[in-house]
Amino acid sequence: MRAGAVRMRRCYERGLTGRYPPDTAGRAVMRFVIDTAGRATEVELVRALSDPRIVRVPEFVGCLERAVAQLDFGAGQRREIDFPVIFRPAP
Repeated sequence: MRAGAVRMRRCYERGLTGRYPPDTAGRAVMRFVIDTAGRATEVELVRALSDPRIVRVPEFVGCLERAVAQLDFGAGQRREIDFPVIFRPAP
């Protein structure tokens, strides 16, 4: 999951920089299914919990969805996940 967090951070930095003030922060929920092979499928950003402007940046949303889709959770049972993600500027 750590690699996924790094990818999502890059999405935040690249997708929002220059579009919004540098202190833009927020929370979002990513929804996805982990299939029996451990791959994340049906990935989507389902809601922004604090700043709805972030879901209006298609490059940012697409990048987040691709970052989650690259995760590997290991084989097992099919699971549906709602995963909260917090974005904030680097210190």
